Amino acid sequence: MIGLPPFPSYPEVSAIADWVELTALAAGKALSRGKLQNTLARESSPVTLAEDAWSELKRRGDLFGATWPFEFDDAVLDVRKSGPSSTLYIFLTALSLRENVDAVGRELFEHCVADLVLALTGTPGLRLGHPRRAPVPKSLAKAVGLYCEKSHEQRGPLSPLASDRDLGLDVTTWMSFADGRGCYVHFMGQCATGADWREKLTELNPLKWKDHINWAVPPVRFFATPFVLLHEEFRRRSLDGGLILDRPRLMMLKEKIKLGRGLNGRLQRYCAQLY
Repeated sequence: MIGLPPFPSYPEVSAIADWVELTALAAGKALSRGKLQNTLARESSPVTLAEDAWSELKRRGDLFGATWPFEFDDAVLDVRKSGPSSTLYIFLTALSLRENVDAVGRELFEHCVADLVLALTGTPGLRLGHPRRAPVPKSLAKAVGLYCEKSHEQRGPLSPLASDRDLGLDVTTWMSFADGRGCYVHFMGQCATGADWREKLTELNPLKWKDHINWAVPPVRFFATPFVLLHEEFRRRSLDGGLILDRPRLMMLKEKIKLGRGLNGRLQRYCAQLY
């Protein structure tokens, strides 16, 4: 469902690890540490990056557990013959590699997150990111009205400005009860797929949104990204962005639900035309 990816245009350890994973998945067979070293030499990249990338792959195996579509040892990364579906994993890894990714892919990621948060709260996510798609109104003010109607929450004292796009709120979901009385715990999330994702961690400001939605219970922020965050920065990024849903956590959510509305097919078609 995906062609062989180009070697990363930027020599970062995480990107090289992504390239190894996508290359193995595209070929449907193992990729050796020796082949990675040869590729780095051919691309005039430091061969020492092979050791760092292999260490990163080992770390990923520990993080993902049963949701990782690979078997791994000191010499070879191999694709599991049986295991979890790799469609979502391929898509997330391709976004993380960042080669040829466009606005369509970034929007698809938001749709994925909107589906996946069902496993977090029991309520399907509502995508409010710009540009909005039916049945969510294009107008942010009308979209806020739909959000409040669905979640039984009160509107705030002010309407969004006509120039507002989404105020950093890409996906929202809430833990509801059958009594329909509102006052639920809401999760408000931002999605980021670009190289500048760290700069977006604090863009979603709940104080701005209190003008538009009168939450009875303070909402929980979350930050969704297809990257695999480094261990040493995970707490710092969580302090900035709220609950972090990076690739390992998104794959764990996927274990509990099925992507809906033909989204799985859309991911396959998108990945098939990337390379």
